[in-house]
This record gives sequence, C-alpha cells and structure tokens, in this order.
Amino acid sequence: MGVLIVAGTLTLAVLVVGRLSAGPTASAPVRLAEPAGSRIAGIAAADGRLLVHVTGGGLPDRVRVLRLGDLPVGGVELAAP
Repeated sequence: MGVLIVAGTLTLAVLVVGRLSAGPTASAPVRLAEPAGSRIAGIAAADGRLLVHVTGGGLPDRVRVLRLGDLPVGGVELAAP
C-alpha cells in the first residue's frame, strides 16, 4: 500500500512540474478588420467576453465583442480589411 502511495505521489509531481515548465505557447494575435485610422480606445472583460471599444477610421464609435475562450495568447490587433 505504501509503495502505491509513493508511486502515485511521484507520478503526480512529475506531471505537475512538466505542465508548469511548458508554459503557454505564443500564437498569432486576433486581427480585427477595421478601416485605416481606427484605434482601440478601451478594453473591458465581462461575462467571459472581451469588449473592445474602437474609434476613428471614418466610422462611428463601436464595440467589438470577442469570446475569451476563442482568444489566443497573442492578443488583439487592428488590421485593414
């Protein structure tokens, strides 16, 4: 019984150390298709969503809503459509 407890504890420790040392992997950022001259005026998180307040670009102010679960580690960028 003692051998099983020690083996299970060691296995768990090895798995935890392996996952912690790997860290998050960087990926390409999400690109929001916005016209040239647009800029991000503010960002807020609410109810599992990221709200991005975009201004400029010849359009009225607007809020883009992104699900946090769909976002990569790379972040959010504005890009011309």
